[in-house]
Amino acid sequence: MIVLVTGMSGLIGTAMRRELDPARYELRSLSRREVPGVVNHRADIADLEAIAPAFTGVDAVVHLAADVRLNPPFEEPRPTAPASHASSPCGAASATSSG
Repeated sequence: MIVLVTGMSGLIGTAMRRELDPARYELRSLSRREVPGVVNHRADIADLEAIAPAFTGVDAVVHLAADVRLNPPFEEPRPTAPASHASSPCGAASATSSG
């Protein structure tokens, strides 16, 4: 089973990786930073075009990516909803690739 974990390079993603048995799951990462030992897709989760290829051939998605800043600067507005939002580009890419 191929499992894509968004945010695998982060704190919770790193912990999740330790829990997923590599003998049972082929892991892929969708993160801003490279994760050693797995297939990596490096992209900003808010960029649908950049993340869409990561979902090709994936059986399951564990969505852990998020903008965790408590008070993002007003000068840096996000062009889309936060990545943890139900209508995030991650959800859209997953739905699109699964039909």
